[in-house]
Amino acid sequence: MELMKDYGDQIENEKEMLADTTNEYQAGTIGADICAGRVLVIDYPRQRLCVIDSVPAVYRRCSFYDCSINILGYVIIPVRVHGRVYHVLFDTGSSMFQLLTYTGEIDEFSTEPNDDSLVINAWRKKRKIVGRPMKDAISFAGHSYLKTKIYADSTSGAELIFLRQLLHMDITTGNALFLNNTVIIDFKNKKMAVII
Repeated sequence: MELMKDYGDQIENEKEMLADTTNEYQAGTIGADICAGRVLVIDYPRQRLCVIDSVPAVYRRCSFYDCSINILGYVIIPVRVHGRVYHVLFDTGSSMFQLLTYTGEIDEFSTEPNDDSLVINAWRKKRKIVGRPMKDAISFAGHSYLKTKIYADSTSGAELIFLRQLLHMDITTGNALFLNNTVIIDFKNKKMAVII
């Protein structure tokens, strides 16, 4: 799956580059520390982002909603699913997944049959991922999202419970949910807006 086809610089010899530990190289990584105390604007339709000191004037009249920032500086969004509020980690590294949980909990979000499966590489491990549609809308930041898909990672429950406790989150969302939106995260004031 390619969300931003033909985007970015081509890497001629990735294996050689990754084996060379003398040169520091990061491809597309922006750490949470860069955003701390600042404002991140991700304009998905125009494929651009910026990290600035305050909310741009053009967005100041938008509705902003509470979010939280965990101990590692990651954004946690309160998302309502089936009438319950979940703490959802906003992870731009989970780009292809609208929502991501693990196989032991996917039925909590959807009992529909799986209609997608793939194997991904994450944290130097191959992981089997399955996906299925959700019947109910999810809502947050003043918007409801219909026809959302939830994916499940085959990560062991024990490993995931540890990560959830460390990160203070229930499930994960990535870029795929916002591809038609502009997302503004005010890290300083712990606020978020989604412009549709």
